Amino acid sequence: MNRAIPILRKENLSYLREEKEGYWTFISKMHPETRDLIINPTAKEILDLCDGTRVLEEIENEMKNRYPMVERKRLKVDIAKTIASFSRLGIIEWEGDNPFLYRCKEPLNEDFALIIGQEDDILKIERFIKSSPIYQSSADNKQKILCYRSPYFRDLDYETLALRQKLFAYIEEFFLLLYREEIIGLLSIELPLLQNTTAATIKLIISPKDWFANLLSYVYDNFPALAVREITKIRILESLKDSLDLELKEILFKKGFVEEGFLRNEFVSDLSIPNH
Repeated sequence: MNRAIPILRKENLSYLREEKEGYWTFISKMHPETRDLIINPTAKEILDLCDGTRVLEEIENEMKNRYPMVERKRLKVDIAKTIASFSRLGIIEWEGDNPFLYRCKEPLNEDFALIIGQEDDILKIERFIKSSPIYQSSADNKQKILCYRSPYFRDLDYETLALRQKLFAYIEEFFLLLYREEIIGLLSIELPLLQNTTAATIKLIISPKDWFANLLSYVYDNFPALAVREITKIRILESLKDSLDLELKEILFKKGFVEEGFLRNEFVSDLSIPNH
């Protein structure tokens, strides 16, 4: 039996109010940008069962007893989706590991490992980005750190609230290189914003040169499992006024990137942008 125990944290709710016909509305303090959310009577039953005394299987068994006419497989999927949503909203915490977090930790050796960033990594990610060479000139970057930021990069997009929104809404995924559990490298990918596009875009790269190929391979292996829809390619945009580091470009080309075309008149300053 999975020993992960979901626990409702009422202190993370701005309010929880009963409406008509058994429906409830609430606002999460952790994600106030979602505003008023509505849950149906069944979801409220599931939420009430997350009282810190039951593992997931016991919640499934209790709901099966209450709804014997519902196929168990369907019931299990509905419970998982409901609890996963509450967990992402920050109103359910876990005793034990959260079974809905896809971290896929990949050790490289005794000290180095790769993982997928989650909401509990937000403050660490923010601190790492702000203290990284991404804000330095190439002349000041003497640590063999490969750095890239998209021409669309904005500082405010990597503040705490913005990072939380990115992860919560599957807007941008963060792949992390760890040294003894501390972040020393990062690659982020923004999912397509338009429904009729299937190209994801690299937004940030901050990585020791010697480990970047490992980080990129890890992205290739795990990004398809995270994407909420089909992705046919990963692209990187290069501003001609701030061209890619040659060593970075060499690794990208070895890993299958090609120069695909130029984007013109994309910015007020009329930059020409090679699309790889």
